This record gives sequence, structure tokens and C-alpha cells, in this order.
Amino acid sequence: MNCTQVRSLLQDYAARELNPEQQRPVDEHLLTCPECRDELALLTVIVANLNRQPVSEPRPGFSSRVMAALPPNQAKVFNPWWSMLALPVLAGAAYFFRAALTGGFRAALHWLGLDRSLPNVPQVPNLGSFSPQQLAIVPLAAIGFGLALVVATAILGWRLYSEG
Repeated sequence: MNCTQVRSLLQDYAARELNPEQQRPVDEHLLTCPECRDELALLTVIVANLNRQPVSEPRPGFSSRVMAALPPNQAKVFNPWWSMLALPVLAGAAYFFRAALTGGFRAALHWLGLDRSLPNVPQVPNLGSFSPQQLAIVPLAAIGFGLALVVATAILGWRLYSEG
């Protein structure tokens, strides 16, 4: 075992909560590692001091006072329906303005001096080279994907609400 594995077990080792199969490799490692032995000595002192501390019993009615002070249980479900509805619109806008977005990205790369490191950036085709059917499929696919996300979010929200 390495030091990281042993140190993750040292607290249980110091409290004598390891079974013999877990304790044997820790014992073997402690024979050769002074840092882990020092860590074990510190943990042993801490565990011994904690075991000597008296355990106080709470006063009668403590639990009922704590429960009464808690706010009422309200099922709060994160409902991102508006963001799911915005997804198809944003995807369609990104598709239709992809030439301007790519141009802005290239200008930013040029301004940063990184355009030479990316010489083979593909060119965005002109929208005029596509037929209306080809142009219509991308926003329709984005809308379909957005609607699928809305339905999935509604189902998840209903499950979380009905469990709570």
C-alpha cells in the first residue's frame, strides 16, 4: 500500500475499527514509513482524547423544539423550462449567423496573434449555396431537440415532485 491509501485508513486503524484483512497491509506499511507512523501517533492521541470526553444527554423536548424550529418541508424543484425553450431559438440563431460568428472568432484569433497557429480553419459555406429544404432542416432539428429536452425536463420534474 502507498501512503495515500494508508492515510485514508489511519483514522479507522487508530479507532481499532479495521478488520484483520484491512489491518495487515497497514501494519506492514507502518513498519517502513515514519511519516505515516507520525500521523498515526497524532490520530491515536486525538481518538484517545475524544473517547475520554463525557457524552451529554439532551434535555427533554430537545428534538421536538428543533423540529418545530425547522421551516416547513416544501418540495422545490428546479424547473428550467424557459432555458429549454430558448435552446432551439439559440441554436437556430447560431446556425443562421454562423458566418458572422466565425468571422468574429477569426478576428479575435487574429487580434490575439493566434491565427497563425490555426492555419487550416475550415471556411464556412455561404448560405446561398444551400437549398431552402437544406436550410429548413437545421432549425427544425434544433426545435425538435429543444422540445425533447422540454419533455424530458417535465418528466424529471414530475418524478422529483411526486417523490418529495
